[in-house]
Parts: sequence; C-alpha cells; structure tokens
Amino acid sequence: MYLRWIRLFRGYCEQCGLNERAQLTRDGARRFFGWYARRHSVSPDTASIAGTALYALNRVYYVLGRDPPPWHVQLIAVRPAIALLRAYADYLVAHRGSPAVTVHKRLTHIGYFLRHLRVYDRTWRSMTLADVDAFLVDCSRRYAHTTTADIAGSIRSFSRFLFATGRSSR
Repeated sequence: MYLRWIRLFRGYCEQCGLNERAQLTRDGARRFFGWYARRHSVSPDTASIAGTALYALNRVYYVLGRDPPPWHVQLIAVRPAIALLRAYADYLVAHRGSPAVTVHKRLTHIGYFLRHLRVYDRTWRSMTLADVDAFLVDCSRRYAHTTTADIAGSIRSFSRFLFATGRSSR
C-alpha cells in the first residue's frame, strides 16, 4: 500500500513540476492529499492515509543521507512575559531536559493555576496545599482524569522549582 501512495505522490510531483524531496513535509503531504482528493472524487480523509507512506519515505531519505526537510517545522515558542515563568522554562530545559512541547504544556498548566490563585487573591508566594487541592478538584470536574493528573504533575514540578531555587521554603 505504501508503494502505491509513493508512486502516486511521485506522479503528482512530476505533473506539477515540484521537487519531490522538498515536498516530503507534513504540509506538502496535505497539499498532495487535497490534490488527489479533488482529482479522484474521494474524501480528503481517505487520501490522508497516504501521509503515513510519505512520512516513511521522508525517514528513508534521511537514513540514506538524502537530507529531507523536517516533516514538521517547529513553531518558535514565545517567551513568557513574567520573569518567574521565564526562569521556570529555563529550569525545565536546563535541569530536567524537557523538550519545547513539554515546556509549553507545563507553562500553560501553571498559567491556569496562577489565574486560579488570582481569583482567590492569592499568589504563588501565599499559596497553600488547600489552594492546590481546590484547583485540582475544579480541574477534575472539567477535564479527564489523565489531564487532571498531568496538570497536577505540572504543579508539582513548579513547586519543586520554587523550592530548588530558594523561592519557597515549603
């Protein structure tokens, strides 16, 4: 099945005058899906199955040393405006080895938590275990258990950062 999609993709590149290697990206694959779906009267969902085949071809080119473009271009993360959160982001990278996607997720979770604290006239300096519990109970009403557990892990990580950097004694 992969070979069929790769053959169709190569025909598409040739017909449209495109450089095959340059098109081996997620965006290039999506353009191919759209083209194929329009020409063959199939739903884009059906044509999108080809994505796995094109991703595999991208990886084969990489192994062969043909220097394919990155499948997905990482967006440049915006640095937090608050100095404490910038320091936390740097800590996650330097001391925990966290990738950008994890840093972004944890900063998002901590942003939710800090917003919750502000509603109750609290700050990270004055927060108590009861504040954390109340926030997590609220999260458990709105999110799946796994998401709530992930948010709890972010708060634990943030608390560990505050303690490790001397910003909190508890």
